[in-house]
Amino acid sequence: ASSISYLMVEKLKLKLSDKTHAFYFPNWIDTQEIIGLEQNKHPYLSSNKFKILYSGNIGEKQDWDFFLNFIDRLDTNTISVIVVGDGSKKEWLVEKTKNYKIVKHYPPIPYKNLSNLLNSADLHILFQKEDVIDTVMPSKLLGMMASKKPSLITGNLQSEVKRVIDESKGGIYSSKNEINEILKKINILINNLDHSKKMGENARNYILKKYDKKSILESFKNEIEKL
Repeated sequence: ASSISYLMVEKLKLKLSDKTHAFYFPNWIDTQEIIGLEQNKHPYLSSNKFKILYSGNIGEKQDWDFFLNFIDRLDTNTISVIVVGDGSKKEWLVEKTKNYKIVKHYPPIPYKNLSNLLNSADLHILFQKEDVIDTVMPSKLLGMMASKKPSLITGNLQSEVKRVIDESKGGIYSSKNEINEILKKINILINNLDHSKKMGENARNYILKKYDKKSILESFKNEIEKL
């Protein structure tokens, strides 16, 4: 039996007999498609300010109330926030942010342009609701980290994602209650480009080592051969 997260593997082991082998078979990403190299700035991210990007589904799973609190505290002179995507909360979010000049909304883009979009950001964000312990690695996070840029993520402190961020040193994982600490860490990224660059490199190197399509499938093949 296999599962896509360590937490789910542990749950499997409790249910399976001693003769049944459980192993980790996670989501993967083709790192040749998300290349982690900014060739040309995507037109959605043409600002010269520090660009914070959310790209993906705009739905119920994300903590948009915290997003509103977050953008309300940002320095409008140095930061721009770009939201790319669609979903059940899109109209609500556009209405709630209509008076925030710091925020720009754009429709989804073709997959062939995703690498350029992700590579053009200075920081990726993903605000998860804290009442859910996410036992899977969100596929969107793989793209964020593969783009060689740091990520800021909030959510349950027992989440699988927190383990990945802590291990990789490729981003910031925090509780939404630590908004002041989050803002301090963003200011460090803005004012210390070497630190930001290193964090992005850590993120991509971790993905290359742990979640690259080729290495995941090779590992899966080895597990099958052992059995």
